[in-house]
Amino acid sequence: MNRKTVAIPLLLCAVLSGGCAGGGEHLAESLQTGEDAAKGTIITAYIQETDGPASVWKGWAAARLYEDTGLILETCSAEGQTAEELRLRLTSGTVPDIIGFADREQAQLYTDAGILLPLNEYQQALPSLFQGEAYRAALEWSMEGSGGEELLLAPLSVGEAGEYAYRSVPMLLKSAWERAGSPEVSDLEDYLDVIEQLRRAKPLSDIGESMFGICLWQEDGGVLGHAASLAYMYGIDMQTVSPLMEANMVTGSISSILEEDSFYKRAVHFYYEANRRGLLDRDSPNQTAGNVERKVNSGRVLFAVLPESAGEDSPLRDTEGRMAYIPLPAEDMKLYLEPDHIVGGNRYLAVNRNSPRVEDALRLLDWFYREETIFYLYNGPEGVVWEYGENGLPCVTETGRRVLEQKAEDLPGYQGSLREGIRPFGVLGRTPASLTEEGYAFSNYYWQEEEGTSEKDGSGQTQWETVRASAAIYLTDTLPSELNRTADEIEKLVYKAFWNMIYAEDEEEFQTLWQALKEEAKRLGMDRVTSFYEKSWERALERAAESSGGSP
Repeated sequence: MNRKTVAIPLLLCAVLSGGCAGGGEHLAESLQTGEDAAKGTIITAYIQETDGPASVWKGWAAARLYEDTGLILETCSAEGQTAEELRLRLTSGTVPDIIGFADREQAQLYTDAGILLPLNEYQQALPSLFQGEAYRAALEWSMEGSGGEELLLAPLSVGEAGEYAYRSVPMLLKSAWERAGSPEVSDLEDYLDVIEQLRRAKPLSDIGESMFGICLWQEDGGVLGHAASLAYMYGIDMQTVSPLMEANMVTGSISSILEEDSFYKRAVHFYYEANRRGLLDRDSPNQTAGNVERKVNSGRVLFAVLPESAGEDSPLRDTEGRMAYIPLPAEDMKLYLEPDHIVGGNRYLAVNRNSPRVEDALRLLDWFYREETIFYLYNGPEGVVWEYGENGLPCVTETGRRVLEQKAEDLPGYQGSLREGIRPFGVLGRTPASLTEEGYAFSNYYWQEEEGTSEKDGSGQTQWETVRASAAIYLTDTLPSELNRTADEIEKLVYKAFWNMIYAEDEEEFQTLWQALKEEAKRLGMDRVTSFYEKSWERALERAAESSGGSP
């Protein structure tokens, strides 16, 4: 969810020529079993979801990469990777072979430096990307962003978003909610009263541990993610276009998060009130997202907002295997639904033109965009989670259903969980809801939905108020380098003020801190940033209308 934590520089190289000859089968087996297969390799990758030190990517998916290409990835965390750190990597000469960018503004830094390889000059090496219609519109948009002559950025997450593509959903711990008499929620602030009721009804977890009302964490960009998670519940996107702007899908307008009536201020005040009433986890300023996930999966958190941490993807279940959290939007909410990703999901891969391993980088890039690779990484090896049915279409096996109900479980007979297939990349070339050439969705998640066996079917989702986001969120112009630096400085101010405002002693101090933030941001150039995005948004709406036949 966090826009600024997903910058994912990837460095890759082939196994040294001596490593492939005669030892290939052993290396593939080592990658699968988890043995040390790094000898004779010089590879590093930055991924977005681990907190650990550098290590070779291993498991069923890594073995497939090696079998198909002879390449191995070594990975380490990119959590906290900022534009400033990308600049330091640039100036220190440690730019990797393949670079992943969280947005076009980050990519602009390396575009201006002239170190990105023009991929359109290597179309023969990238047939998976250039042949066919799958990426055509995304490639055209990417080229337009670099002046229309060179393709420097390969798009990610292209295609259909899926019917139930929520960014965030308010969820309450079901056992506590039922004990409290199943209270309803009228608006965002009403959750605080409800959480208090839940805590009185269930002061301790099932094994006697203390309960938490709301858990936050402190990582780079996390502050923006915390506010954005609440904003999505009201059809507002404050991440994709810019973390300093609110793109309102209900009204079709865009505005600064520092406006007096902004939803951002409302979100921060919500967390301030939670802390004032003793509902905010005391560990919030010092813990990681991983800490929070463990608390959620232990049934100790009463209010959660991310579907993947407390919903369908959570291993936490009741005794009958049902979800432990109940989705309960407030009466005044309109939940944000993803638009179809006509030009991708605002993340990109690029190749360092100065790399000594350009050919290997292109080989991995082509592998990554192959339809069969994407299908494999989403669903795992045939015969485990899925198999071909009598009608020739893929379907989930009985073993697969058990695996999907327990998300942390390793694949039977293989090393690594199902999610291991996309872990180093965060997102793939195609979205899970997009259709393959044969006409079925890439991910088994959508096969179940089509068959009517998805747990969503009984959750009452059709009764929720929703708003489908405009494709315009991915069609805004790139912030110029000068303004990008200004925006970075303002984001730092916002980050610091967020925590100070949450822990303000009283309402007077909260308002004083808010006004000080507005004034300093204005001094740095917030008005110029806002003006740029307001004009860019109007152009983006026009582009979205053209691409969708008149409807933005």
